[in-house]
Amino acid sequence: MKLSFVIAHYSVDYQGEAYLAETIYSCLNQTYRDVEIIVVDDHSDHPPDSLMAYFMHLYPNIKYHVMDKNHGNAVAVRNKGTELAGGDIILPNDHDDPCMPIRAEETIKHFEKNPDTD
Repeated sequence: MKLSFVIAHYSVDYQGEAYLAETIYSCLNQTYRDVEIIVVDDHSDHPPDSLMAYFMHLYPNIKYHVMDKNHGNAVAVRNKGTELAGGDIILPNDHDDPCMPIRAEETIKHFEKNPDTD
């Protein structure tokens, strides 16, 4: 079962890249390994293009999308990430919210025990 992390990103300065990098690393370092990471930028003033180029060069399970305009809320960004995701399960995440290393594993366990859960 594949799991997709959808990370909503918006930043007005370069500090957001540091938070985003930490969050991406936390998704990469999951105890459950069959994950993909989709970062969707809400047309930031400082989009993390170079950071994302670095990550996508090293990790083929990472995708990056920049919205064509700023939507001002994470709903549109998460919807786009969900559209791009290929996982059976989608976990939304903010760019400044690192995950515990067992988040994916525990989510998979829950769905295996409760297959009718939406």
